[in-house]
Amino acid sequence: MTAYHHYELCSDELLLRTGVVAVPGGAGGFMAGSVVNKRMSLTTLQKFRVMFALSIVSLCAMVSFTIQCDTAPLAPQQNNNTYVSSQQHSL
Repeated sequence: MTAYHHYELCSDELLLRTGVVAVPGGAGGFMAGSVVNKRMSLTTLQKFRVMFALSIVSLCAMVSFTIQCDTAPLAPQQNNNTYVSSQQHSL
C-alpha cells in the first residue's frame, strides 16, 4: 500500500525529489568552497573569518525570508464531514 503525503506524492517520489535537490546542492557548495579556498590561498584564521561572515549573511537572509513571506499550509485542509462535533449530539 502506498502512503500519500500532503503533496499527493508517495514516499519514494518525495525522497527522490529531496535527493535530487540536496545532493547537487551539497556537492556544488563543497566544490565552490574548494575552488575559493585554493584561489584565495587563505590561512586557517582567514577561512574561519570568511565562514563566520557568510554564516551571518545566511542567517540574516533566512530571518528576512521568514519575516517577509506568508506562511503556507503544509497540508491541505480536508472539508469533509468525517468528524462530527460533540456539540451536535443530543442525549
